[in-house]
Amino acid sequence: MLSAPRVLVRMLVLLRQQPLGILGCSALALLLSLLSLGLLFGPMQAGLAKVLLRLARDGVWEPQAQWSEFRWNTWVAGVLFLGLFVAPTLALPIRDNISDQIAAFFYQVVVALFWFYTFTLIADTKLHWWDALRESWHLVRDHGPSGHVALVLLAILGSYFPTGPAPDVLGLAVLVAFVGLSVLGQVVAYLEVTRTPAP
Repeated sequence: MLSAPRVLVRMLVLLRQQPLGILGCSALALLLSLLSLGLLFGPMQAGLAKVLLRLARDGVWEPQAQWSEFRWNTWVAGVLFLGLFVAPTLALPIRDNISDQIAAFFYQVVVALFWFYTFTLIADTKLHWWDALRESWHLVRDHGPSGHVALVLLAILGSYFPTGPAPDVLGLAVLVAFVGLSVLGQVVAYLEVTRTPAP
């Protein structure tokens, strides 16, 4: 079973080792994803996962590895994930109706659970996006969905941090931290579940 508290502790240890590096790579991934209107989301997510995998697994800081995942496979995975995660939420007529907002929130939780390890698996094993997506779900299912749900809820709730209606310095800092901590959590959880056999 995946232990969310153990993942969070390990994340803090890694964050203390490379705080500016992790936030810098996260800022770069976010900036290029936004400037490309999401087209570079997949390569940047997989590249960030590769950098964090090397840090977590080997203790080696290699930020240049962030550029190693520019492949058709990561591009397709990124576009599909964003299409599933963002587009339907934006397309839904979400008013001030709380039930619509709750439905959109739970939709995002389900999508994030299915895709939890996908970009990390692509970065680590070079699996095709479809095989990585299927393996991601198997890892979540076999190692206890409850720990994964807790991590997804923390990540999504963190993205709702109130920063005001207009993007400002605090809002951008929160978004950068959200991206970095989300990927770091996925990487640490991945290393945890691939080290221990499923119950």
